[in-house]
Amino acid sequence: MTTEHRLDVCNNFQRIGVCDTFTFAGVANRNQVGEWQADIPAGGVEFNGGASISDVDSIIVWDVTAPEPVIVTAGTLKPTGSVDTGVVTTHGPNGIRWQLSGVDLFGILGQRLAYPNPATEAPWSVAYDSRTGPASTVAAGYIADNLGAFALPARQIAGVSVVDSGVGATTTWTARLQPLSTLVTSICNAAEIVCLPRMVTPGLIEFVFTVGADRTAQTVISEHDLTGNIKITEAQARATHVIAGGSGETTARTFATASSGESGLDRIESFYDVSTLTGADAVDLAAAGSLSESKAETAVEFDTLLPRQWRYRKHFEIGDTVTVEAGATRYPAMVDAVAFTINPSRSTVRPILGRTTNNEAAQIMRTLWGSTARFNSNIA
Repeated sequence: MTTEHRLDVCNNFQRIGVCDTFTFAGVANRNQVGEWQADIPAGGVEFNGGASISDVDSIIVWDVTAPEPVIVTAGTLKPTGSVDTGVVTTHGPNGIRWQLSGVDLFGILGQRLAYPNPATEAPWSVAYDSRTGPASTVAAGYIADNLGAFALPARQIAGVSVVDSGVGATTTWTARLQPLSTLVTSICNAAEIVCLPRMVTPGLIEFVFTVGADRTAQTVISEHDLTGNIKITEAQARATHVIAGGSGETTARTFATASSGESGLDRIESFYDVSTLTGADAVDLAAAGSLSESKAETAVEFDTLLPRQWRYRKHFEIGDTVTVEAGATRYPAMVDAVAFTINPSRSTVRPILGRTTNNEAAQIMRTLWGSTARFNSNIA
């Protein structure tokens, strides 16, 4: 059996043990915390020195087929929000096994709050940390000042840096004790940019802000790549008329409205509380962003068998736009997440396509409908 992948168990992303037998499964999401799980037999781990499973707080998965090994993904066992993390030890007839679970590198942002004044600990003399600039610059600044190089020493996470290319429209955001991950998610989604956490060298984490690449000409997923299931999820609009409330009290409060023009039974009203935002432009953007996230959508998810030569980050990356080919028709679709299934001898890194509009989804399904029987598909 050829070894193609290696899993390192780590402390602060520094290797303290190597696994020669493991299974790893995880999902990395666009601008959201991803999750992973690893199953490891105790006899399949060679620890360094006196290290043990209780010292493990992070993992790194490597592709060792290249002349120089490449990090495929990495994650931490530190809890973030409502995500359960940790180590479960199972004793059975086949010995001891460890099930590790955690969050991906984006989850590190969830370990910090966005302070009203990142230069000091509580209490603060200012109410908000308000910033204006290109969306990526605003988000990058919040990261750098709350856990990066410019954070208070006790709040810094060693090895974290940001790569800001100044993308996204100029915007204003206000921070006051939100989880940093939630704040960065909101900024990036509103500006339609992507925050990609990357680790090239163990312990060095970059948060790269970019705009997804257009790979519609190079990366084409056709009906012949289907291996089984086509899952269609139709979601009705959660709101068609959004009122956002910014800073201020009662009649002095700043309000903005975003509507898709529906009336009668099709008008669904929603209030979006963004009391930390100051300025009419910022509240306008918040209302428009909430309306966009609430629209009626259909998710079309395919189980695909990608060509062996396709490589993650070379042929597709989170936030990129690829092509779905159905019959003679091609449709653009965004890579909304990436799913990993990895063991020492094999890996599958599968793009999960994001939601599309109802009309586009209907066109895709009408074209594919006649093909599903050939692939023994289950339409759900």
